[in-house]
Amino acid sequence: MANRITEKVLVQRLLLIINEGKREATYKLALLLALIDWCTTNSATNSPSRIQTHELAERVLALYWDQVLPYHPPKGRSALVLKQGNKPLILTTVAGLRKTAGNTASLTQTKRRYATEYQRAVRTIDRVLADQPIPRLQMVNQQKIPFLYDVNWEPKKGAAVVAKGNAHIDLLPGVRDGVAALGSLLRPIIERVWVSDLIERNKLDSEELLVHQHLFGSERRAFPPAARKALSGLQGGVCFYCQTRLTTKSHIDHFIPWSKYPNDAIENLVLACERCNSSKTDYLATPDLVARWLSHIKTHTTTLSAIADRTNLDSDADRTVRLAQGKYNELADGALLWKANRTLTQLTAVHRRQLVVLFR
Repeated sequence: MANRITEKVLVQRLLLIINEGKREATYKLALLLALIDWCTTNSATNSPSRIQTHELAERVLALYWDQVLPYHPPKGRSALVLKQGNKPLILTTVAGLRKTAGNTASLTQTKRRYATEYQRAVRTIDRVLADQPIPRLQMVNQQKIPFLYDVNWEPKKGAAVVAKGNAHIDLLPGVRDGVAALGSLLRPIIERVWVSDLIERNKLDSEELLVHQHLFGSERRAFPPAARKALSGLQGGVCFYCQTRLTTKSHIDHFIPWSKYPNDAIENLVLACERCNSSKTDYLATPDLVARWLSHIKTHTTTLSAIADRTNLDSDADRTVRLAQGKYNELADGALLWKANRTLTQLTAVHRRQLVVLFR
């Protein structure tokens, strides 16, 4: 068995890949983010270390879902679709699916309503990833140095493997846990490099923030008023955290903070009073609040999905809960948790035991 890779080696080699020279496309960066997502949502002790490539293809499709829409630069210039590489098959595939579904449809709606077209797009993206980015991702200075996963085919041979129906990669020992733990550090670096690539490729100027918001969204996006009203109804018109009566100054809060992982699925959204929202900021909540949140999802699963459908939001309860579990698994002893009303407490062994039971 291969030696267990250390987080230090992972960081060093991933940074080499991220900071390499001119890229033909953003596909390697998309594959890295897809790997981070997979490792984060499969961080439980008994999770597998084998990834079916179609799982990565689905995550890459989700990454590009909003990126293929026109980018709106500052006033005085026309909207444009950003060029992302010399071989845009993944982008054109995603754009074609969006056109079929209607550009305002959420990915969740599209996956359900256009299942055949969605699966066809995933297969196309799967073949592209297997042909090039997957076997080439671990190339450092033109030399293949496996440090993330084992792959049993060569570049340009992956489509044939996908066609046989069992294309997969096996993560090396320590990679799943290491990538999950480093995800919060690596993701913003990858995003910044991605933005820089597109600014250069599209000859944009001083638009880093706008381009980043277009590519990866924003914590402060404007949610539909109907979603706010529906969440208020589910919560009985009170703050999710402190139970005080909500006012017009209430906020839609990401239970797992956007800075920990960008997830706009309806299951990750709760309505909070202004004081709790500004106090919680980027902290993860204490286990008692996690218990309340998980109960909220379980109790209102069908209703939350219906709200998402009506308001063009995404809905994925299973992934949202597993992302939360991954984020809590990352926490070091003594990490600060948000309790309520500007009160923080340190993560203890008791908290860890409670979290294990909650996410079981």
